[in-house]
Amino acid sequence: MNCLVKSDNEQDLFLLLSLGGSDNIGKNSLVNDFRIPKLSFLEARFLFVVCEQPRISDKEICPHCQTDNQISLELSPDEFNIVVNELRNKLKHKEDPEVRSEVVKLLYSQAMKLRYVNTSESLSLFEEVIKMDPKHWESRLKISWISIRLTNCQRAIEVLLPVVNSADTTMLQKQRAFTNLSCAENWKDKALADYIEAENWARKGIALDGEGSGKLWENLATALKYQNKLGEARIAFKQALILNPKSINAIERQASIDRHLRIQKKKEGKQNLFNLVSPRGMKNNQYKKL
Repeated sequence: MNCLVKSDNEQDLFLLLSLGGSDNIGKNSLVNDFRIPKLSFLEARFLFVVCEQPRISDKEICPHCQTDNQISLELSPDEFNIVVNELRNKLKHKEDPEVRSEVVKLLYSQAMKLRYVNTSESLSLFEEVIKMDPKHWESRLKISWISIRLTNCQRAIEVLLPVVNSADTTMLQKQRAFTNLSCAENWKDKALADYIEAENWARKGIALDGEGSGKLWENLATALKYQNKLGEARIAFKQALILNPKSINAIERQASIDRHLRIQKKKEGKQNLFNLVSPRGMKNNQYKKL
């Protein structure tokens, strides 16, 4: 559920809130005491701006628009298409920054709702968002996440590069981008993957605040493991578990590396023993004594 930026016009706000019904109105609203004719979405669509920041809980004030008025706008696919298509047609005839901004926010809101319901449609909407607004960093991050899930790792990398290279992105957005970059490189087919690059992406993300996140350390450890740097990988997985003790992936992979290192140590011990007791080994030891 997303929040709504409150209108300066109180009557407009009443009309807007009537779209969601009184059950969906935020705790500070006065609309519960009014009976207002319910408007169609098309009639009321210009009375609001959808805040693109997802709300964490109903009780929190949105950090983006600083209001706790909130409605769940549940549009059917047909309603959504009608609204967006009409706004698209407006843009074809005349460029209007406000209309463009509204389309972007509607597309982003709908894409967020469909992430787990219709992944391909959600991805298509996020892609349309960045075509209309190339600096919509959150959509780029969402595209990368979905692309990795769909094993299109190269697309995930392409869409993230502007995020890490821009001076306009926040440190958190950059860190999330580096997380997805290192993950995408690690998830490529082994014949195509560049594990040194994946290591570099993860280290850059960690260097942003000097601590990183559990996922960044996991990605670093995975890249090191694939480079056969098992000792370093073990240390990285250990750090990942400090930051996220419940990470099943880090627990299992660290255990796997520990087993591998124990087996390797036993093999090396047996080899050293063989060298000592073999005629050649004994001869070399005699020379050493001399």
